[in-house]
Amino acid sequence: MKKIIYLLLLALVILSVPVLYRDYAMAKTIPGEEAYYHLQAAQNPSNQYHYFLSTVLFLNADIRIASLILGILSGLFLYLALKKIGVSEKTSFYSLIVFILSPSFIYIFSTSASDIFPLFMIILGSYLLLDKKTFYFSVVPFLFAVKDIFTALLVITIFFSFWLWKKEKKLPLAAMSVLAAALPLATSTRFFLSYSHSSLGLLGQIFSDIGGYYGISIFSAIFAASGFFSTKKRAYLYPLMILLLVSFFINYRTIIYSSVLISAFAGFGINKIIEKKWKLAMLKDIMIYILISGILLSAISHLSLVSRMPPSLPLIDASKWLEKNSAEDSVVLSKEGNSYFIEYFAKRNVLYDPLSRYSKNFINIENDSSTIFFSRNLKATEEILKKNKITYILIDDSMLKDMWLEPDDGILFLLANKEKFALAYSNEEVKIWRYLGLGE
Repeated sequence: MKKIIYLLLLALVILSVPVLYRDYAMAKTIPGEEAYYHLQAAQNPSNQYHYFLSTVLFLNADIRIASLILGILSGLFLYLALKKIGVSEKTSFYSLIVFILSPSFIYIFSTSASDIFPLFMIILGSYLLLDKKTFYFSVVPFLFAVKDIFTALLVITIFFSFWLWKKEKKLPLAAMSVLAAALPLATSTRFFLSYSHSSLGLLGQIFSDIGGYYGISIFSAIFAASGFFSTKKRAYLYPLMILLLVSFFINYRTIIYSSVLISAFAGFGINKIIEKKWKLAMLKDIMIYILISGILLSAISHLSLVSRMPPSLPLIDASKWLEKNSAEDSVVLSKEGNSYFIEYFAKRNVLYDPLSRYSKNFINIENDSSTIFFSRNLKATEEILKKNKITYILIDDSMLKDMWLEPDDGILFLLANKEKFALAYSNEEVKIWRYLGLGE
């Protein structure tokens, strides 16, 4: 019992780091883009996560603390579920350590990402499913877990895997009940829909060490591979593994759900290496030290990355200035990564955001924004600004660093034209120009 308490305290410490850092340095903000989209959407809830956010806001609670609590409870029920299926205490302990230190765990429960609710519900539902006394109660959290076709298929596959293992006759009925009830929810959101855009390739999305926000650690993957090949044949897990593998190539984000299974196998891998008799004990110690240090370093690196994610205070200040000093129908142009922050803090429309990528008109929008940012042709730029009714252009330091090679490239050259553009706001990181061709 003491061990699980220590692990839950570890989870508390891990998830508290971004909260405490941002309380101290970044005005108690939530890191990352996605939460700000959902905070706006929660004003008119359309799914379980939005109702969860609405409830937290109604209670005047801190969303970051609510996410932290869900993270700790996810760890607790994962540990209990592993124990229920007969995994030894040591292996369950190692699996939970890997899960708590995984980039996916750190990312989603620190950024209040939309997956925190379904992931917690799936882990809770799996735990209830494993006990005959609570078997039927598992239907409730599984229903709450369904947000798209993937989560619906994942829940059904969990039922199917459990049926392959236990051959319980009542399982198909329970699974069909969940499917029938969840079908409207499963089809209401497109599975490939993503609330943030990433230019990372396949490996970057799989491994957080290469840059992925919610991938897995390379060292955890090594332990998981070792654990998979060292355990007895578990054919009942194959449907689940196939679903997670195939779905990953449709939507990288499913790696978040795969991390639970990967952590479980990693626990077996760690236990195998520790208990295996080596001819050279020192070689065993060195290998364990390297692999565990790799997992720890990956977690520390990810904590630093998540803690420092935007929005920055200067960007928030600039957005709040826009709210107070611009017309409500103003359209703001900035990079895609700033869009949700501007919409949330400034309460102004932007030319495009990550969800615009799913619009039929996105190619035209992308071409327009590219022309504005990189063309030095004033006439062509003005035509697009007027067509899209863009009044303000927000440029921060990251844009200056990443988008333009020279200080007078593209729009930076045109902004010097004081007859057409006026510097309306400036701080140490952000500048806002007003386009004078539309007036206010």
